[in-house]
Amino acid sequence: PNEITETLKDCWQDTITNHLSPKLRFMLVDSLGGTDNIIFTPGTPHKASIVLDTWSPKDTLQYKWQVFKEDWQTWGSTWDYFKQIPPEPGLFKDSTMQHPAFITPAKNGPYRIYVTVYNSKGYCATANTPIYVEE
Repeated sequence: PNEITETLKDCWQDTITNHLSPKLRFMLVDSLGGTDNIIFTPGTPHKASIVLDTWSPKDTLQYKWQVFKEDWQTWGSTWDYFKQIPPEPGLFKDSTMQHPAFITPAKNGPYRIYVTVYNSKGYCATANTPIYVEE
C-alpha cells in the first residue's frame, strides 16, 4: 500500500489515521527536476536522488531504481495490449541507495527514471522523472 491507499481508506471509513507510507518530496537527476528538459548523451555518468519529506515516518527505507524506455509513438494506440516493458539493465551502480550513480542508456530516445521506496512496515512510495538521450 501507498499514501493514496491510506488516504482513500480514511475517506471511505471517515477516519483520520497516521499514515505509515514513506513521504517523498521530489526526485532530482543531476540537480534537475521533472519540469526541466533533461537531455543527456548516451553512456554518460549521472546521479539521481530522492528527497524525503521532513515529516516522513522515521524507518529503515529500501530503494529500487530503474530506467524504462518510453514509447511515445504507440502510446494510446496499443493501450488494449499494454504490457510493462522490462527495465534497461545494468545502468545503476547500486540501485538500493537514496542517491545512486547511473549511466544513461546507449540508445537515443525518451526514457523515464523510476524509484520505489519501501519501508519495513510494508508501505511504499514512488516517483519518476523523464529524460531524453541523444547524441
